[in-house]
Amino acid sequence: MEPVHRLIIRWCWLQNVLGQEKMPTRNRLLSYPLFIIGVTLLTGVVLYYLHVRQAEDNALESSVPQEIADLPLVQLLVGQEAIKSIHQLHGKNFPLEAGAVAVYGNQNVLLWVSDAGSNSAAAYLTESMKVRIAEGRSPFVSLGDFELDGLTVYGLDGLGQAHYYWQSRHLVLWLSVDGELTEQALRESVAFYR
Repeated sequence: MEPVHRLIIRWCWLQNVLGQEKMPTRNRLLSYPLFIIGVTLLTGVVLYYLHVRQAEDNALESSVPQEIADLPLVQLLVGQEAIKSIHQLHGKNFPLEAGAVAVYGNQNVLLWVSDAGSNSAAAYLTESMKVRIAEGRSPFVSLGDFELDGLTVYGLDGLGQAHYYWQSRHLVLWLSVDGELTEQALRESVAFYR
């Protein structure tokens, strides 16, 4: 015995060959405009989505300091490329609306900017980083937290640089900086995203 789906396909083919199940001309004429309207709406939605994503990438690109601690911005990743880099750094994926990775000088200062989409999502990501680092399985040693311009900043030491992370509204920021530039780079970065 043949499977049911093959019988249905054979029956449909036979109906088309015999012409017994053809769509009336009036219905066929109505289906073309409906099809065109559907394709137009779908195209509009896709184009709108792409426009919004591009606008978010441009917004982050223009909201990265052009210099930190007198070092010029030499490399900038934005959009999906930056988000991929941020995920690789953390070894896991988490939802981000947008991202940027900025390199200053001869990699003397690195700045990661993650747009979590909301204040609560950014607070959750910041707390998650704090908890994971406290577990002791990262290359970083906590230097404690402190207030700077009304924001809580978490200090770390590791990998030959000083590291700081903090939340500012819907953003989570991470700054890696060579020792002699630490104070100026941190002060400027926090002030920029305040």
